[in-house]
Amino acid sequence: MGLASYDFSGRRALVTGGTRGVGLLVAHALADAGAEVAVTGTSSLVSYYDPSVARFGYHQVDLTDGDEIADLAERLGPLDVLVNAAAPRISTAADDAEREFLAQAARLTLVGPFQLATRLRLRMAASEMSGGGSIVNLPATRGWFALAAGGPAPPASAPSPDVELERTTQRFGSTWGRLGVRVNTVTAPLAVPEQRGELSPPAASAGHQDGPLLTRTTGARTLVEQQVLDLSLFLASSASGGLSGQTLPVGLTRR
Repeated sequence: MGLASYDFSGRRALVTGGTRGVGLLVAHALADAGAEVAVTGTSSLVSYYDPSVARFGYHQVDLTDGDEIADLAERLGPLDVLVNAAAPRISTAADDAEREFLAQAARLTLVGPFQLATRLRLRMAASEMSGGGSIVNLPATRGWFALAAGGPAPPASAPSPDVELERTTQRFGSTWGRLGVRVNTVTAPLAVPEQRGELSPPAASAGHQDGPLLTRTTGARTLVEQQVLDLSLFLASSASGGLSGQTLPVGLTRR
């Protein structure tokens, strides 16, 4: 099984958490397909990451900090594609009060990738990409809803992180679809593994504007990773124009 090729020439993309794991692989795939790609991470030094990150624009941001999210949104220029692959990272030194504060902020969508998407939605609505701007949430996004459901004092009868993620995707996809911004989510039954040393970036793509081709690449990656990559690029492209508010699972086992 391989990775479908797409043409994102002239498009601008941001991948949160694009410095490692599947986020990094998606960032490479978008760049190889012609997109101008920026990624976010929490380190102040790009050299901390895989050397291949240097090919992207880099923004340091803590997505648990609302002020840093607002600052990043102000600094970004035009944007066509936003891929959210960042999981919440909380300091082990955080006490119960800090954790509850972050959990409450996550419940109110005041921090995390959905807060960043909210601040960028009007900019993405101006995208000239056929089918409109596209926001794709990867499996790591579930962690933000797990954070919201946690904390020392979680709300009673709170829906599961998976249910809340699906509801939020549907709500944002429906509302923002009227602006010309698509919002969709890819989920996996198990955590997608972090990038291993033997994983190679997807091969350069070619072909028609934002459309799927039949050429595919191979690589030492798991089936779930491959499915996440395939579906992420499809949802980011104009090939999925009109599809919004959907949560699509990968890696399901047939019985």
